[in-house]
Amino acid sequence: MKRVGFVLLIIMCFSSIVFADVVSENFMKGKSAFEKKDFKKSAEYFKKAAETSETESSENYYDLKYDEGVSLYKLKKYDEAVKYFEEALKSENLDLQQKAYYNAANSLIKKIKSSKKHSPEITKELDKALKYYKNAVLLNNNDNDAKRNYEIALKMKKQMNKNQANNNNQNKKDKKDKNKKQENKQNKNKDNKQNKDKKKNQQNNQNRDKSEKEKKKDNC
Repeated sequence: MKRVGFVLLIIMCFSSIVFADVVSENFMKGKSAFEKKDFKKSAEYFKKAAETSETESSENYYDLKYDEGVSLYKLKKYDEAVKYFEEALKSENLDLQQKAYYNAANSLIKKIKSSKKHSPEITKELDKALKYYKNAVLLNNNDNDAKRNYEIALKMKKQMNKNQANNNNQNKKDKKDKNKKQENKQNKNKDNKQNKDKKKNQQNNQNRDKSEKEKKKDNC
């Protein structure tokens, strides 16, 4: 995970100067809580600072959303972290975009690794992680962490495809075995019925022969 770049916020628009102290105070509290590893508190303070920032078009807003995303990542709330990193991608600051791409991809990978089973959603999220790592590298070709993680994610993708193919083959085999077992059971039931009918016919014939013999005996 990349370290959060804590920078004091400067409100450029004079009309928003009334919010400057509140934004700065919440930001500093969030920074302090983060350094103390109280990530729940830091996320709360960064959120408050973002809410009192001038507008969503303000660069301060996107910086704070990024910081909040990092706090949520530390809390292992990866779904939420991705949303905040993706919000930071709307910034015009390319450096912030690059970090947001990288950490959004990291959050997706963490979520994928914690998943207990493969699903179409997981495949989709892995594809998104690959795209984000690639974008991070495009914005900063010197980011070796992003390059390395991209390669690792690519191997995960290949292994996932291999596992899915094996699962599909196993499912086909299981289905074939189940059908064969069901067919054998049906044949066995059919044979049992035929044997039962045969015995019943034999018994009926024996009873009929016995009855005829008794009639002949009575006639004598």
